[in-house]
Amino acid sequence: LFEQAHFVGVTRPGHVLADQGLPGSAVSLVEVPAMAISSTDCRARVAQGKPVWYLVPDGVVQYISKHGLYRPGAPVEDHVHVPSRPDH
Repeated sequence: LFEQAHFVGVTRPGHVLADQGLPGSAVSLVEVPAMAISSTDCRARVAQGKPVWYLVPDGVVQYISKHGLYRPGAPVEDHVHVPSRPDH
């Protein structure tokens, strides 16, 4: 793949991006400043009635609001359903 495409590696808060063993002509490493916030933090903020509009995309804020997610007394799923892959 390195011969067919140029890859860009992007940093993530709390992780170091290393280029050991990567072909420099095929990979660019970019440091992106970002807020170190987890989805758990976002859910807790919603549950406390605090805003998350500056932490997640607008569509996510609208979906959370529309479906009343993460609010006290909201139904909680004890699992996530992942559809099975069709056999090949």
